[in-house]
Amino acid sequence: MAKRLQTLARSLVEHYDGKVESLWKQGKPDGAEVLTRLTGLPGFGNQRRESSWRCWGSRWG
Repeated sequence: MAKRLQTLARSLVEHYDGKVESLWKQGKPDGAEVLTRLTGLPGFGNQRRESSWRCWGSRWG
Protein backbone atom coordinates (compact mmCIF):
# COMPACT_ATOMS: atom_id res chain seq x y z
CA MET A 1 0.00 0.00 0.00
CA ALA A 2 2.79 2.43 0.85
CA LYS A 3 4.47 1.81 -2.52
CA ARG A 4 1.26 2.62 -4.36
CA LEU A 5 0.80 5.83 -2.41
CA GLN A 6 4.40 6.86 -3.02
CA THR A 7 4.00 6.18 -6.74
CA LEU A 8 0.82 8.26 -6.81
CA ALA A 9 2.50 11.10 -4.90
CA ARG A 10 5.49 11.05 -7.29
CA SER A 11 3.14 11.29 -10.25
CA LEU A 12 1.29 14.24 -8.70
CA VAL A 13 4.58 16.02 -8.03
CA GLU A 14 5.86 15.30 -11.52
CA HIS A 15 2.74 16.29 -13.46
CA TYR A 16 0.86 18.69 -11.16
CA ASP A 17 3.58 20.25 -8.95
CA GLY A 18 2.28 18.18 -6.02
CA LYS A 19 -1.08 19.95 -6.02
CA VAL A 20 -3.90 17.45 -6.34
CA GLU A 21 -6.41 20.22 -7.00
CA SER A 22 -4.58 20.88 -10.26
CA LEU A 23 -6.25 17.73 -11.60
CA TRP A 24 -9.49 19.66 -11.93
CA LYS A 25 -8.24 23.28 -11.94
CA GLN A 26 -5.19 23.38 -14.24
CA GLY A 27 -6.26 24.89 -17.54
CA LYS A 28 -10.00 24.83 -16.65
CA PRO A 29 -10.62 21.30 -17.95
CA ASP A 30 -14.06 19.90 -18.74
CA GLY A 31 -15.39 16.73 -17.13
CA ALA A 32 -13.97 14.45 -19.81
CA GLU A 33 -10.49 15.90 -19.33
CA VAL A 34 -10.66 15.43 -15.55
CA LEU A 35 -11.64 11.78 -16.07
CA THR A 36 -8.73 11.35 -18.47
CA ARG A 37 -6.37 12.85 -15.92
CA LEU A 38 -7.69 10.54 -13.20
CA THR A 39 -7.22 7.51 -15.41
CA GLY A 40 -3.65 8.59 -16.05
CA LEU A 41 -2.78 8.41 -12.37
CA PRO A 42 -1.10 5.25 -11.13
CA GLY A 43 -3.62 3.01 -9.38
CA PHE A 44 -6.67 4.70 -10.89
CA GLY A 45 -8.38 2.30 -13.23
CA ASN A 46 -11.91 2.66 -14.54
CA GLN A 47 -13.59 1.44 -11.36
CA ARG A 48 -11.71 3.76 -9.00
CA ARG A 49 -12.02 6.63 -11.45
CA GLU A 50 -15.80 6.24 -11.68
CA SER A 51 -16.28 5.95 -7.91
CA SER A 52 -14.10 9.02 -7.31
CA TRP A 53 -15.99 10.95 -9.97
CA ARG A 54 -19.36 10.09 -8.39
CA CYS A 55 -18.09 11.06 -4.94
CA TRP A 56 -16.74 14.40 -6.14
CA GLY A 57 -19.84 15.03 -8.21
CA SER A 58 -22.14 14.52 -5.24
CA ARG A 59 -19.95 16.69 -3.06
CA TRP A 60 -19.31 19.57 -5.43
CA GLY A 61 -22.16 18.96 -7.89
